[in-house]
Amino acid sequence: MKINILREYLNFYRIKKKYIKLNKEIFKNKNKLSASQVLIEFNAYSNFHVLASYLVNFLSDKFLSKIIAFNNYSLISHNFNVGILQRIKFFLGSKIGLGYFGIYKSFGTTAFILPKKDAYLEKKAKEFYKKNFFRISNKNQLCSLKCDGIKIGDLIHDGYLKYKKIYTFELYDKDFQEYFCDALILFFFFKKYFLENNVKAVVGCMAVYPFAISLRVSILLNIPTFTILEGKVYRHDKNNLNNHQSAGFKNYRKIFKSFNLDKKNKLLKQGSKILNLRMTGKTTYKIYQNTVTKSSFHKNFQKKNVLIKNKKIKILILTHEYFDAPNAYGGFFFPNHYEWVKSLLKFSFKNSHYDWYIKDHPSYSGKIALTQKSTHETTKYLIKKFNPNVNYIDPDISHHQIVSEGINFVCTVHGSPLFEYSFYGVPVIPASINHPCIAYNFALQTYNKKEYFKKLKNLTNLSIKINIKEIFEFYYMHFIFFNSNSFYDKFDNFMRKYKKYEYYYTPYFYKYWYENWNIKDYEKKNRKLNLFYNSRDYILTHTN
Repeated sequence: MKINILREYLNFYRIKKKYIKLNKEIFKNKNKLSASQVLIEFNAYSNFHVLASYLVNFLSDKFLSKIIAFNNYSLISHNFNVGILQRIKFFLGSKIGLGYFGIYKSFGTTAFILPKKDAYLEKKAKEFYKKNFFRISNKNQLCSLKCDGIKIGDLIHDGYLKYKKIYTFELYDKDFQEYFCDALILFFFFKKYFLENNVKAVVGCMAVYPFAISLRVSILLNIPTFTILEGKVYRHDKNNLNNHQSAGFKNYRKIFKSFNLDKKNKLLKQGSKILNLRMTGKTTYKIYQNTVTKSSFHKNFQKKNVLIKNKKIKILILTHEYFDAPNAYGGFFFPNHYEWVKSLLKFSFKNSHYDWYIKDHPSYSGKIALTQKSTHETTKYLIKKFNPNVNYIDPDISHHQIVSEGINFVCTVHGSPLFEYSFYGVPVIPASINHPCIAYNFALQTYNKKEYFKKLKNLTNLSIKINIKEIFEFYYMHFIFFNSNSFYDKFDNFMRKYKKYEYYYTPYFYKYWYENWNIKDYEKKNRKLNLFYNSRDYILTHTN
């Protein structure tokens, strides 16, 4: 075991060394002495480094600004109060170029920022806290909270769940109040820094959790703001705060309508083909979704029936991972997934004339398996506490079996069941207006919590006519038109070669990139970025 770890360490060292060498040849940053700055998030995500190196250098050249990296893990993986030893380690690493500091330096980064508290920031946070915190009476209000005119409450709420690895919390808990104040300090830190240092653009990774506090500040100050996630390049503004944003989803039909008839028919066939592959159990690049490494659409049925044989209406609740950025799509009718499931179970107890079922995601391997175990345990706890009569379905049961046995309705917030179960003619009721299918009519859309439960109470009177072509159109637009290859056309091919999604975040991606690099590809990417920047589009597509 120790020999294998050492072998991998040495292999990664060699890969990093070669990657750094090529970066230094490619990125000849000329703006190191500039008075203005372009900021980039400092992290350990290899695929982000490769793609962001192009974007941050493009922005540096455009604004004639030096590149500065900022640590963005406060209140995510560590407390705001980083100890003296960690600060010394950060300082020395940034000066010498150790580890990932060397990676960032190789594509032109000149300095590194580690956020810290001071008396001014603590005073600003305390003033806001005293004025606003005790006006918040519930977590929905917390998620909608704004600071200086920009929403940050959703980031604080989701960040606390992630940081503590919990599924819900008490609003006036002392520990949460301290976290809340630290998040405010982080907000005011970035606002002060941006105003004092002539920041021209910001490049981050994820527009969720406190990762996005810096991004919300740059949006507030009208600074060009971008993220790179899963191969996609996003532009953010006050209408597009998130990576997964309904403002972008609403444009799907408008974009598709702009195509001529022959092209529309061709694209519908492509959407149909890939969606059907998904429904046969295919995963990752085969269905244009690398994150899906295990499918619930296999054909292995268990002998025993999953659903009870009777004439009752049967409703399936399909859960989400409880602390996995519940507000990533812009918020929904509940503050988090725990409260959503809890509310549905309490509702189901009062509406026992339906048959209720609940199912978690299929069991994955690797790091996610640990959090999934907690999700399964939490779902079972909620059932036991709020309605023991709800039937828990094994996470690895095939959706095909559930459909074939006659499920009548499905509940999700914003998940893939919206189009998957609709494909089989099963009505799906989302608990949100911020979901990918919002532009289409194949889901039973509701617009607030009151209407949501009203529909659930009157399922016998609900009907929906599902147009299968709408589902094909949606699949094409969501997964193929806006795909991970739009900027780096070989992004999906990495999965073909290495098979494991986790490897995107390791030096194996550096190796894959430099083995496929050429000067024409470099020039093509810069042309794409220039077209994208001038287009004002929300997300870079293959048409840029």
